[in-house]
Amino acid sequence: MNLSSFRFFTVALMFVLAAVLSGCSGKKTCSADTQCKDGSYCNDGKCTEFKEGDYKIVFESPSDKATITSAQDLDLSVEGIQIDVKVAMEDAQNYINDGMSVILSIKKGENEVLLTGKFLKNKAVFSQITLPEGEVTLSAYLEQNPGVKTTVTVNSVKMDVTMYYLKGGAEGTKTLLESSIITDEDDSDGNLEKGIQLHLVS
Repeated sequence: MNLSSFRFFTVALMFVLAAVLSGCSGKKTCSADTQCKDGSYCNDGKCTEFKEGDYKIVFESPSDKATITSAQDLDLSVEGIQIDVKVAMEDAQNYINDGMSVILSIKKGENEVLLTGKFLKNKAVFSQITLPEGEVTLSAYLEQNPGVKTTVTVNSVKMDVTMYYLKGGAEGTKTLLESSIITDEDDSDGNLEKGIQLHLVS
């Protein structure tokens, strides 16, 4: 093989490889959203880019600038305040798949926790997430479209709640609940068949 033939063969081979690589990198078929790049989703077997106005995500609870206190804590045994966060997808076009993964970001300062959920009938609930004390930023976005986010800011206030009960029944004496010895006489409704019912106050 002379030098001209070798050069021609080399150039031809480069064109073939480029065509093959281009075909592979440009492959757009899919069977799941995760097979598509960020900013795209799987639609009828093809990766499709999201467009402006395809959908919007809103926080149903908590609301922006809400103050969350210990009174709303769903689990007092865990540090921080535990609440349910509910988000919804609104104005979604009919080609946007139900069941898309949604990310919830919980951020305070430089610390961030990411949780993953799924939309079911355009609703997603993150149960008993932990809010640290202070100002917390909550953001929600589709896992496949992280560039489009919805954000609310809440203030988490942990308050020490001291519980008392009326010792001796409904007309009894206000007594600290912690470490108290409860007796039948402390029942507030007079019906011990249901067990002892305490009249609690704070």
